[in-house]
Amino acid sequence: MFCVEKDGGSTMKSHSGQPQQQEKPKAKAFNRDKTEQGEITEFTPKSSDAADNSKRPSPSEATTLANIRVVAAHSYQAKATDELSFRQGQTIKQKMPANSKGMAYGWTKSSKFSRKQYGFYPASLVQLKPKKHSARGGAELVSENSDSDDGSKSPSPADISTWANVRVVAVESYQAQTEDELSLRKGQTIKQKLPANSNGMSYGWTKASKFSRKQYGFYPASIVQLKPKKTGIRSLLHKTSAPLIFD
Repeated sequence: MFCVEKDGGSTMKSHSGQPQQQEKPKAKAFNRDKTEQGEITEFTPKSSDAADNSKRPSPSEATTLANIRVVAAHSYQAKATDELSFRQGQTIKQKMPANSKGMAYGWTKSSKFSRKQYGFYPASLVQLKPKKHSARGGAELVSENSDSDDGSKSPSPADISTWANVRVVAVESYQAQTEDELSLRKGQTIKQKLPANSNGMSYGWTKASKFSRKQYGFYPASIVQLKPKKTGIRSLLHKTSAPLIFD
């Protein structure tokens, strides 16, 4: 028997002259469970929880990211005109990550209806704002009318001098010493627009009567305190489970 080479394979001829086709080798069965070199293994997708955690930056990585919401871990007083002052727990929209000096850039608002205030701030003082848990996720809901929630939203009297766009009330009368100061009577309400400066003077406006014009000026931050919220019939209905009986 001898072999004759042809395209597409070899043909074996016997001594009798009859051609015999050589069988092609069968393809090797592929085992996906093996991990030997040169063989493909099955891809195991990550779980959804692991994927979500990998996408969410850690608090340390938050200083290197832009267009995220961070929360102030400590209060900060601006050292320059292009810096941003904020209080502990205040939310900041970080627009630019920290630069070579460790200063990030973003904006915040003193209240819901106030204007955005832009500036630089130390990136080491903020951390990533945690996401709110919804009822669908099984988290416990806190009532908006609970006493603990009201206390957390209201600043303490000691911190009121560092707040802006809040209503305060004068605990004692004050007579203006200069033209840019505000005269107050005890119990008068003031809309504090700016926190206390280095001289301990806050800035705001008040009205002598409901229909009079607003009077703007500085006043000592030490003679005012946070104005308590009014307790109306609607809030009483939320806080009590017993029915109210009117004669």
